[in-house]
Amino acid sequence: NYFDHQINADAIATYFGDAIGNYYLKLISPNKSSLYQTNLTWAYTILMMQAFYQNNTRALRKYGYELFRLSPPEENTLEHHLKNGQNYAWVFARYHFVHFLYLYYTDKATSKTIEQKVKNLKDQLSNASARSKILAYSLIFEALTHIGYSNLIHCFTDDYIELINNSNESTKGEDIKALTATIYFFTKATFNSITSGHIQTINYQLDNIKDWAISSQWLHLFGNTYHVYLHSLEAILAENSELRQQYISEARHYAQQLKCKYFTAQVNTLEL
Repeated sequence: NYFDHQINADAIATYFGDAIGNYYLKLISPNKSSLYQTNLTWAYTILMMQAFYQNNTRALRKYGYELFRLSPPEENTLEHHLKNGQNYAWVFARYHFVHFLYLYYTDKATSKTIEQKVKNLKDQLSNASARSKILAYSLIFEALTHIGYSNLIHCFTDDYIELINNSNESTKGEDIKALTATIYFFTKATFNSITSGHIQTINYQLDNIKDWAISSQWLHLFGNTYHVYLHSLEAILAENSELRQQYISEARHYAQQLKCKYFTAQVNTLEL
């Protein structure tokens, strides 16, 4: 059901995250499924994301300790997860998102550690499909921004530009949010060096993204997060301060709909 409907932050911080902790973990066992280890990894990842959205760093550290003890980073490669199907690229992306957070909130996010992790992820994604890259980049770029290493987003520049320049196929479901977030966090991190030609490419992709979102039957499941990233991106690209403030206000409206201080704080950084 999760991979069919791909529920995002709109639900993870509340009922969906609660369901994982209260019911899902009790239902899975090594005897019932060959995907037990993957299911366990995914469940703890969602619980960590819920703790993060709720600003509960104590719970994040607790779940993180269990997750990385049971399922260490070196085992969670993209190749490993894709053996179970293309949608399991989400498990890979979310896993490494929360691993960045865990390193940060346990004071282990040294420059050397983060740089090595970024290099490892870049190597794994170098020959990945466009969809896998978009899903992974959306969360890797977001995590790097949150923990103060947005400068390392530059490492993905060549691959990102090729991806965006060739991203013309219709995007569906939560992938729409992922593509929007990928462009937003890359643009935010690199805006001072971005070319006018690439801004034109971004604006072209924005038109596509809006069209795909309108036609998406699942937009109501991830719509708030999508609009936060969409209007934040539009604010960065705005040509005058009045228009920028309008987009910031719209992004803040959807952030407040999520009732999650993380998203509101993220929008507030655009005021600086």
